[in-house]
Amino acid sequence: MANNDDLNRAAQFLPFDAMKGLTEALQERIDRRMKIERIELTDEQQELVSSELSKVQRGNKVRVNFFIDGHYIDIEGIVDKTDSVYQYLVIGQQRIYYRDIYNIDILL
Repeated sequence: MANNDDLNRAAQFLPFDAMKGLTEALQERIDRRMKIERIELTDEQQELVSSELSKVQRGNKVRVNFFIDGHYIDIEGIVDKTDSVYQYLVIGQQRIYYRDIYNIDILL
């Protein structure tokens, strides 16, 4: 059981709890500054990506580099779904639109 001294000591740090919002705001600002512009693919690069995408099937293990929210992300995993109508594929919980893919490799 906590005594009064322990409760008073804990209470003195409660004002710092309000700084959570400050910490989150600072992190958001850092993230915004670290964002980069999307790299436009050359026609040749677009053809390579398109060629690989035409081979991708559900169950394939792939490595994908794609653009999302101002960052390029690498993900490796099993393709759970492909949708050629809406032009995306799903790896785990990540939906990746074809237009955002910078590079894709089918792994053995």
